[in-house]
Amino acid sequence: MLAFLVVSSIWWWVLSGAFVISLIWGSLKENGYIIFFDILIYLALLEIAFDSPVLKVITDNPLNTFLCFIGYFVIGTVWSFFKWYLTVNKYVNDYNDNKTEFRKNLNSANDKTISEKEFDERWQRYPHKPRRPHAKNEKSTISYWIGYWPISVVFFFFEDFFKKIIEHIMNVFRGVYTKIEEKQYSKLD
Repeated sequence: MLAFLVVSSIWWWVLSGAFVISLIWGSLKENGYIIFFDILIYLALLEIAFDSPVLKVITDNPLNTFLCFIGYFVIGTVWSFFKWYLTVNKYVNDYNDNKTEFRKNLNSANDKTISEKEFDERWQRYPHKPRRPHAKNEKSTISYWIGYWPISVVFFFFEDFFKKIIEHIMNVFRGVYTKIEEKQYSKLD
């Protein structure tokens, strides 16, 4: 069919590279739509360009397909519980650290230790507390964890590595980004 897309050709590598980059980008954004369409495009390329019988395997083995589908989402659901626990735990730690720092700054600004009641009143009015996550407001993220758990697992273990690469790229090209900003912002005056 599309013989130019053989594994050894440059076009296969270009398409595969674009697919992987798009998966990484979608994962960093935790955007399931990008990943979903990437996977559909990839499956279509397997079916059409490489003459792989993807649809035939699915239709010839409906019970196995169904069981794999169920198993996939069970694993994804368990993974989402773990990720939600980590998310809420991070919030609790950030909240407590923020509260401790606020107390320390408040006490040093007043040169004395303030009462618990006064501290609680000021803390309640403090506008920079971390935002408390609620599952009902995080449906998109939780759906991402369930539906794309293999990618989420990979990113869980390699997130720091990818962040360091992106930070390095940002540092290398910081001047370019700054020039773009300055040029565009100069139009505001």
